[in-house]
Amino acid sequence: MSLKTSCQFVVLVSLLSATAAISSNALPLRTQAGRTPANCKPEMLPPMVLSQIKADYGSWKIQDLSDLSLGARQEWEYKKYGKPSECPGIAIGQFENATQSYAVLLVPRSDPDSAYRFLVFSPRTSRTAYQLTILEKSDDPGVRNIFIRTVRLSDFFNDESRNKLDVRANQGILFVEAGENQYGADVFFWTRNGYRHEPREY
Repeated sequence: MSLKTSCQFVVLVSLLSATAAISSNALPLRTQAGRTPANCKPEMLPPMVLSQIKADYGSWKIQDLSDLSLGARQEWEYKKYGKPSECPGIAIGQFENATQSYAVLLVPRSDPDSAYRFLVFSPRTSRTAYQLTILEKSDDPGVRNIFIRTVRLSDFFNDESRNKLDVRANQGILFVEAGENQYGADVFFWTRNGYRHEPREY
């Protein structure tokens, strides 16, 4: 092998090694950012809730991990306020009293980024049906940057603020917008007069 050929070979091997190193270093980031558990399972919700969604929002679906932007997906995996739920469009918790309620973020099937409906289904006293409350709705684009999750209200409110805001439960729903040009979070919580929300740092 000539000196020139030998040098070319060394350069080629170096380039291949550098490329492999870059790919190897980038892989964990892609894997972390693109980590996708099983798609949101409707079975997480009670059959009566699913029936109500089908009847009233037949052309909508639950916000899924595959719908989220990269930035929102990374924020959804952020663990400061507990482990991410199985689905960025479903939050389950004792939002009003000791019984479980179900918060759902719905998006249009045909264009998931174009609008949303943020709903809570709460069991009625008879437990034969669920009360539907519309917390928020929007027909503006940018929904791929939004997700919801269950949180402990003690992480956001101290005793003084709980009393001032009339917070009546220990769990709430965090509504997060985590886009490139938009970022914010609102905590939704139960009071004597129903749900209200306050902006909070996330």
